[in-house]
Amino acid sequence: MKTRLVLVALAVVAAVVAGVLVWQPWARPASSAEGSVALGPGWSTTVEFPEGSGLRALVTAKPPTEEQVLAQPSAATLVGLSAYELDGGSFPDAGATVRMTLESPVAQDHVVVAAHWNESAKTWEPIPTELSEDRKTATAKVPHFSQYGFFDYLFNALGQVTGNAATSGVSCEQPVPAWADPQFFEDINSPILWCGGKDANNSDLLVAKLKMNRDTAAKVTVAIDPAWAWSDLWQAGPTDLATMAAAAELPKNPFDKRQYLVQPFGEMHFGFNRAALEELYYGNSGKPLIQVETGWFYTAAATIWSQIGGLAGGDSPITAVASTMALMECGHELLTIGSGGDAVDAYRKARVCLSTDQAKDAVHRGVRTLLADRYPHLSGGWTTVYAQKILSKFGLIGLGITTAGISLKIFSAIGDSTLSDHVRQFRFTPSLDAIKARAEKAKPSRSVPGLPEELQGKWCPHSIPGDCFSANEYLAKYPGFRFHSSSPARGVPQATDYVFCLKLDLGDSCTTAMTIYLRYFPSGAAWDCVKIEVVGEGWPGCNPDYTSEHDASEPRVVKLVNHQHGTNYSDDIPMYRVG
Repeated sequence: MKTRLVLVALAVVAAVVAGVLVWQPWARPASSAEGSVALGPGWSTTVEFPEGSGLRALVTAKPPTEEQVLAQPSAATLVGLSAYELDGGSFPDAGATVRMTLESPVAQDHVVVAAHWNESAKTWEPIPTELSEDRKTATAKVPHFSQYGFFDYLFNALGQVTGNAATSGVSCEQPVPAWADPQFFEDINSPILWCGGKDANNSDLLVAKLKMNRDTAAKVTVAIDPAWAWSDLWQAGPTDLATMAAAAELPKNPFDKRQYLVQPFGEMHFGFNRAALEELYYGNSGKPLIQVETGWFYTAAATIWSQIGGLAGGDSPITAVASTMALMECGHELLTIGSGGDAVDAYRKARVCLSTDQAKDAVHRGVRTLLADRYPHLSGGWTTVYAQKILSKFGLIGLGITTAGISLKIFSAIGDSTLSDHVRQFRFTPSLDAIKARAEKAKPSRSVPGLPEELQGKWCPHSIPGDCFSANEYLAKYPGFRFHSSSPARGVPQATDYVFCLKLDLGDSCTTAMTIYLRYFPSGAAWDCVKIEVVGEGWPGCNPDYTSEHDASEPRVVKLVNHQHGTNYSDDIPMYRVG
């Protein structure tokens, strides 16, 4: 079942997203051990240090420079800018917390992102920022003091296209197989576009397709081995990240064979076997079938990719291999970094690393190794030619790739990080019919020989507690339990009396002590104890009388007493099928 999102774009608060802000000179703020306060139009900002540090901070609201205005992303509005200084002492290793509070809440399709102004690079470097539930307070942890701006950022959210999404989705030609009910979000603006269907050549294969809906790369992890896989990058089965890392001769391989790289706006298709899918589901692993993960490493890979791809004659697979291996060699730090500002710094270091001959040689060897494995029909000479075609472009990295490119992508990545993990997941669930069929199949194969179909299941009273009847439960308790005979019920033409033996103690029959007498009433068969037993059969009365407990619209069974010992007819409570 596809979960469709119905999203309503809320009006943007004008005071927050205004393109032109009125800046005023501010007096030096009073400092305190808890931090200090700076005020701006519609906002205030504070600083907090670790408890017990005794540190003081000075915060001064500042107008942006022309360079700072020009460097901000097109979809972002600078709400407030402040200079943060330490009033004596040393900056704590644990960092400090900066917080901006707005007079009006941020619109639903916006996020607030704090960013450090890198004076030397002339770029904004975003850092992870949390927005409060009332959407009026943004909080970020900073590793040092400098100038920090808070941006109102219209990211490419669900239901809101801002020019960073695909123009079309991904389609599955065949319907979902009857035994499957996959779960995924379906929205043209989601970071990942999904569809599910069946394999046209094998109805026992579930097809899952995804399309990257951002201009960044990502890691795709599958929970089980696919029967087949296809990537539009390779126009064939994709090479997994573990194989890439092995070719790159990394001392520690951080990937496994079920992880793949998907390029910006790229597609991947998988076919999964029914038996493996059901094992995943009934094994209670809780894992999604497919998980797409973005991160600074893949953001940086896409940045290099976009720069050298246009210089490489359209050889996308080789571009992907080279870009990824370049970062495996020089940017592996990006795999574990949590801060956007640290990511920009690590990316800057990776650029320096990639300009060295040692790094270029390592990437060259890795690319040649992978291409030789991927394309065994190519001679060593041709492999070198193809590899060199890309690797020659790495000499331009220092000139053509700037940190500004990755900074812009980080803004988008932080926006997407506010979305639920479910938008990046494809989960397998069996269909309801498949679940029922499995449950039926799992029932104990041992059953009462000759048990009539209408007596299958478990029967219990509706409103008055009493014994239940289940032929299988009797069989479990009495291994010799058998169905013996049936006959029309006396006085009730539509009903049937059945005889069961707990044990065949008379050879092919049983004594009364070992007998259960059961009367079955189909739907429409009424019961009136007085009319049938008193008027019809001559009993003085009915005691007890359970006529009122009979619902003639439903099938019922009554366990009759073995002997009528009293003066009056002893009626029995009806039981209804409960399972």
